[in-house]
Parts: sequence; structure tokens; C-alpha cells
Amino acid sequence: MERNRSKASDQDGTQMARAKKVTIEEEFKDTVVPPWTKQITVRSIVASFLLSIIFNFIVCKLNLTTGVIPSLNVAAGLLGFAVVKDTLPVCLA
Repeated sequence: MERNRSKASDQDGTQMARAKKVTIEEEFKDTVVPPWTKQITVRSIVASFLLSIIFNFIVCKLNLTTGVIPSLNVAAGLLGFAVVKDTLPVCLA
């Protein structure tokens, strides 16, 4: 994945801005990833608990009505992203 980074043109504006491509790996190569114990937060635990309750009811209802146990990997990922994204402004306030 690449991102364009443009440099400003000269003072009289006659030169076009040149773009340098910087990859995401180059951008974050000096960033240290914290250990997993530092990445677990109260917000992540609460969000995962709420999502597990919601998906438990969905799977139980579908299993009891149709006899099918669905794979909800994509739905769980999207709903998890939405819950964490929506709770961020509340946590920062």
C-alpha cells in the first residue's frame, strides 16, 4: 500500500509539486509494537463481552428455528469495528 506525499513547489508557483511514494511499512518501521498485555483495555473487554452476548442470541435463534449454525466471522468483525469506533468519542469526552 502506498501513499503520496507531495512537496511544496517553489515561490513563484511555476514548478509542479513532486510526489514521493512512501509505503506504509516505511512509515511505521521505527514504531515499536507494545506487548499484548498492554493492548488489552477495559473498553476492549466490554466491547467483546457485549458482542458475544449479541451473537450468542443470534446463533441460538438461528439454530433453534432452522437447525443451521451460521459462520458469523465477517459480521462479528464489522460489528466489532462499529462498536469500538462509536465508543471512542464517549471515552474521550
